[in-house]
Amino acid sequence: MEFEGVHILIAEDSELNQVLTTRQLRVLGYRNVTIARDGEEALAVLARAHVDLIFMDVQMPNLDGFQTTRCIRLRELGGARVPIVAMTANTLAQDREECLAAGMDDHIGKPVALATLRERVAYWLSVGTGAS
Repeated sequence: MEFEGVHILIAEDSELNQVLTTRQLRVLGYRNVTIARDGEEALAVLARAHVDLIFMDVQMPNLDGFQTTRCIRLRELGGARVPIVAMTANTLAQDREECLAAGMDDHIGKPVALATLRERVAYWLSVGTGAS
């Protein structure tokens, strides 16, 4: 099954994690995947293209995932809100709370199992975007 029209952004500085997540998404049928190596690249992608879902690494150079998420949420004020899912090796309850406090919508630990990725993508795409 292929999900044409769905655009997913992966903000991740690790090339290994970029490749792994992209391959997993392709196995699930998502072909329109863009990689941003840091928060600045992620913001540049969002300035020029519609994105349906963002997977956000927390620790990246230039702008980390927290700073990038805050910038995205400021840009969205009064408009549509794109779901942002933190993908991080930091899996304690306090890490999840920090991600949610920064404006992320969800938190999954690395390495991400294919079944978990399938479930979270399906959930957040079904929720869609709406006014914040």
